[in-house]
Amino acid sequence: MSGRDWQAYGEIAGRYVGSRLGVSVATNSLKLWPSNQPRKGRYIWIDPPWRLLQGGEQIVSGSDYPDHNDASYASEFKAFCDRLEPIRESRLKDVRYIGQDTTEFSFEHDLCLLVLHQAAGPDAADWYDDWYARDDEIGA
Repeated sequence: MSGRDWQAYGEIAGRYVGSRLGVSVATNSLKLWPSNQPRKGRYIWIDPPWRLLQGGEQIVSGSDYPDHNDASYASEFKAFCDRLEPIRESRLKDVRYIGQDTTEFSFEHDLCLLVLHQAAGPDAADWYDDWYARDDEIGA
């Protein structure tokens, strides 16, 4: 669960504290990277379930991702991405494991990205459960 991810990747994710982050979407997964550096090799990858809150109110979650078979997919996808806009260029203030298999990424502007555990549990074949961080500049 996210606790295992925290043990494996928490230190690496902590290196992003103080950085302004960009965000991209791959289906309902998120990729965060330092916006002043190339995306390749330095990023945090987050799989659902996740929730983005501002001031304690949910803005968007991984479960809000639209069905790609819907006729209105293009406009719904744009709306989904637009709700992630507050993260773009926001500075990451803190990363911490808050228990209950949840990792919290806190940003300026009272933004909070919660990475929750997957209800189905981890797949033993996967090398991470819910999220991971990479920093190829230091070989991690």
